[in-house]
Amino acid sequence: MRCSAVALLATFTLIAATPAGASDRLRWQVVPPLVVEALEALRNSDESLGEAITRNLDGPVTGRDTEAGRSLNFDPSSQLSWAVTDLNGDGRAEVFLLFFIPTGTAAPPGVVMQRHGDGWRVACEIADPGLISRGSHAVPGLIQLLPARTQGWRHFRVFSGSYGWYPAPDAPGAMNCAPLPLGTEMRRR
Repeated sequence: MRCSAVALLATFTLIAATPAGASDRLRWQVVPPLVVEALEALRNSDESLGEAITRNLDGPVTGRDTEAGRSLNFDPSSQLSWAVTDLNGDGRAEVFLLFFIPTGTAAPPGVVMQRHGDGWRVACEIADPGLISRGSHAVPGLIQLLPARTQGWRHFRVFSGSYGWYPAPDAPGAMNCAPLPLGTEMRRR
């Protein structure tokens, strides 16, 4: 009760201190260029997720959730979450892409995109609900970067589990990630 009263008092003080006619400034928001590049690379790949997104983004309306509902076509404004971070300290950020698209009962699919050569490659696929329930709505979950590393690459955890790294057999100098067995995510390699 006391916290509520303090919060209410602080709100009234802030409102009273704001001069009438004061303006607020908002910045235009854009999708980060790295996210655009990584998404475009995925769409142009032969990965089944990339093909599905391309087909449903650019094609005709494929259906609706309900008669009055939204289209089932991929809409990045509501069906894409991302995170950008440098997982190995080489100065070239990796991009996590998580897609909230209809998948039946499976968790939403996602990928970690890695720069390789002059382009991008899918370093691993993840499946993660990506959302945490907060009252009557859901908010994006977290990607936790773990202290453990494999060949300089930080392990990470999402809701569905922890992931580590191994050299990519089909791309010299690149790494792939894979789920870690329970209890091994904190070990340094």
